[in-house]
Amino acid sequence: DFPATARMVLIAIGPVSEITQRLDLHLLTGRLEAGSVLDAQVIGQDRRYAMTALEVAGQMLRMPEVDAPPGSTLRLRVRARDVALALTAPQEISIRNVLRGRIAAIEAEPGAFAEVSVDLGGPLLRARITREAADELALGISMPVFALIKSVALDRRLLGPSALVRSHELRAGMSDEHQPETSPAEASARRAR
Repeated sequence: DFPATARMVLIAIGPVSEITQRLDLHLLTGRLEAGSVLDAQVIGQDRRYAMTALEVAGQMLRMPEVDAPPGSTLRLRVRARDVALALTAPQEISIRNVLRGRIAAIEAEPGAFAEVSVDLGGPLLRARITREAADELALGISMPVFALIKSVALDRRLLGPSALVRSHELRAGMSDEHQPETSPAEASARRAR
């Protein structure tokens, strides 16, 4: 509750995926938890390794298994601190996700860090790196880069609240024990239906 005399100021308005990508809002979005929200489509399940294959802007991304059929849309939250950048495609590494993109923006902060926005061909992905790394790589606007994201960084807990919401028909055919994990608010709303 706000006092009647409280004054509120609208800072930004728009889709969450666009707001979270804006480097100029980092003081409001938080530095350690700043990141991007990406819409991804499930393209398959790898039961052997308990991994889910996703498509983001025409590129494949793998994450720990999510109970969602092919064609489902998930909203992923990727923390900027979980993204590394490379100038060449890395080889023989344990990181499963290597996405091609171009530098859209670089904002050096006071101190050790810089925020980099990478255009993946539509959606923007934020990377939090050191200013030293940005200088050594000589990063510049429009430069092609590879964004590296560890699969383990794409934890189910980082899926947005609507990430596992699918069509009513899908939910109608599932018993409660087979329903995907939801937030307490979603679970309460589902029970109320």
